[in-house]
Amino acid sequence: MSLNLDMKNIKGLLAILVFLWITTVVPGCISDPDMNETLPPNVVLIVSDDQGWGDLSLHGNTNIRTPNIDSIALNGASFSKFFVSPVCSPTRAELLTGRYHPRTGVYCTSAGGERMNLDETTIADIFKQAGYATGVFGKWHNGMQYPYHPNGRGFDEFYGFASGHWGDYFSPALLEHNGELVQGEGYLVDDFTEKALSFIETHKENPFFVYIPLQHSALADAGSGSVVGPF
Repeated sequence: MSLNLDMKNIKGLLAILVFLWITTVVPGCISDPDMNETLPPNVVLIVSDDQGWGDLSLHGNTNIRTPNIDSIALNGASFSKFFVSPVCSPTRAELLTGRYHPRTGVYCTSAGGERMNLDETTIADIFKQAGYATGVFGKWHNGMQYPYHPNGRGFDEFYGFASGHWGDYFSPALLEHNGELVQGEGYLVDDFTEKALSFIETHKENPFFVYIPLQHSALADAGSGSVVGPF
């Protein structure tokens, strides 16, 4: 695969790669005593959907308990100066490219405004060029049709939905697997997580980059109305 990298792409992606290096790569580097070399680290990037800064108990919210999410920050690194867009597609474009969303061509969440310009280089492009297996499991929302589709933006594997406005959280009939419509299997967050774990198991002998952009958290069970959690 040939990449057309210029300074606008390099600067943005450098910031993203430095962030991932600090939070996941450095702790994950493994030295193989038999080969006397450092093996390429694996990277898993989890993104929560439309979550506000104040939606975590870590940040003082007394109405929502998020001990599992809090533990990621408490046991790792917490960055407090990444300012995001009020809606998801522009924020996703920034995370995937390391550039301000207007420069990527993304300005809203529908009517084509969610599509990244085709000359943008994504973080998946970079990992793929480096020999990584790349997979995304969840909500894409940066273009539904190829070449805006995740399979056209550096990801070998895609399971989820490419649109953004989704209301069926339990075994939906119109999920995608690499462009083919498939039936979901249970609650979406669990389904996406299981598919990501399966991808990791399949590629465990080689370096992989896994992007898990989960959809809106359903705080109440649709059937019983009971609160789900803590998170």
